[in-house]
Amino acid sequence: MPLYFGPSLGGRVRKSGIFTELLVPSGISIALILESLTWEVQSLKPDSIRQHLRPYSIVGKRQTTINHAFASAIAVVDEFDLAAINRSVRELGQNPDSDLSCVYCGKEAQTWDHVFALVEHGQYSGFGHTLGNLVPWCKQCNSQKGNQNWEHFLRNKQQDETSFRDRAQKLTTYITREMPPRLTNEDIRKLCPAEMEEMERAKNEVIDQMEKADTIAALIRKKTKNHLTRT
Repeated sequence: MPLYFGPSLGGRVRKSGIFTELLVPSGISIALILESLTWEVQSLKPDSIRQHLRPYSIVGKRQTTINHAFASAIAVVDEFDLAAINRSVRELGQNPDSDLSCVYCGKEAQTWDHVFALVEHGQYSGFGHTLGNLVPWCKQCNSQKGNQNWEHFLRNKQQDETSFRDRAQKLTTYITREMPPRLTNEDIRKLCPAEMEEMERAKNEVIDQMEKADTIAALIRKKTKNHLTRT
């Protein structure tokens, strides 16, 4: 994200080619995070418009989004219990009365998200919206981790062995103590066969309706294009 220094600081931004230099007066201490100053400048070529000159698909790649939505809907959920949450925060080595920090890098946390993904191979993984699976993240770590194993990702973020071991121990303790027993998608199918069959049918109907809408949209585009060609 660009950083601007106003007249009160006597700062300015100077650009030359793809390089941007931040000029600030001496005597001012400014902590800059290197990643936030990485700008990628790409020139726009005429043929890049190609990706915009194609029919929009309603269903497109949204089957992944739909699978995730249906998996999230059946995922186990903890009740909000402030005492339990505060206990969990302490297990992560943090103060529940203070702003939280990212469990992976230590920067200021900006969101809660899952340690273990809710979806695996298009199906509910057995991990839910629960203590033991929800931890504080910064946005950068949240976007970088993807489907990596949490311990492997933590190892990449914490090169110092002592820091890695400390964070790994706290996360392991938190997961072990707080995570509820895991029920996989197959376990739930055995427990609720009729309901799971109905859910699968509902999901397929959503996808079918989106595909039907794509077909109708194609006919509309064809008729409007023919009309414009004749006028």
